Amino acid sequence: MIRREPAAIVAAHRMDPGRLELYVEGRRDRLFLMWILDKRMSKNATIKEVSSVDIPETLGGERGRLMAFAKMIEGGPSSIMIFADADHDRLLGRDVPKGVVLTDFRDLEGYLIRVDLMDKLLALGLGDEACVSSEVIEGMLSAGREIACIRVASDERGMQLPFSKTRLDKHLDVKKNGVVVFLRDSYLRALVSNAQLSLKLVEHVVGISNEVSDRFRDVESIQMIHGKDFMVMVDELMRSLGGRGVDSRSIWMAFERESVVGFKVLASVVAFLCAAGKEVSSL
Repeated sequence: MIRREPAAIVAAHRMDPGRLELYVEGRRDRLFLMWILDKRMSKNATIKEVSSVDIPETLGGERGRLMAFAKMIEGGPSSIMIFADADHDRLLGRDVPKGVVLTDFRDLEGYLIRVDLMDKLLALGLGDEACVSSEVIEGMLSAGREIACIRVASDERGMQLPFSKTRLDKHLDVKKNGVVVFLRDSYLRALVSNAQLSLKLVEHVVGISNEVSDRFRDVESIQMIHGKDFMVMVDELMRSLGGRGVDSRSIWMAFERESVVGFKVLASVVAFLCAAGKEVSSL
């Protein structure tokens, strides 16, 4: 793949001010937006993954690359928009470069944490009539919030706990009614152990995560929950209900284009790609 340098991208926009480019982290983001827009995207607009930009290696994966790109072109043409996961930036009040818009929730999967989507997944994907979708989502938000507090604590204190190397599914319990319960103590022991730290630190991490929970008690859980954690919980729910061939990816198919109008940031991104004159409500 030929990668374009940031300076060349800015120069191209100044030469052709009619073009519109939206940069996203990866393939899932690009395909999600293209599906939402269908044939409504302006012929002058394109959605590009940040992997198409020539940027030196940086911390934070593709999101880190996206933010680095944003800083490199900060103050450039308004015809370039960058759509990134909010991560902990909004929650912790961190500044982001001009031209960056953050997801309405913590990340892209936040758009899937909805009762109506869970209802469709349970009824049509699994043929389940016993579980109450609102209770299932409420349980996932509660469990996800607990996990989020540990993630924020690790982020703020620079603990670098190995979340990606610690299997969350081993520390979840799905009740008969579909409610997911998070086993915090066993998960923390696994996290600390995988970090090759003394298990004596577990109590310390508990204290910090409790402080985080108290500090953000007025913040909605959906603004804190990590998308990957939510998807793991959905997978565990599917397995517990005997869903063969059905996993967390299926919930993406429950999303409806018409629901975009209910999300302020996502609607603004869609409007940008439609170019002036196209109303998001017409999707």
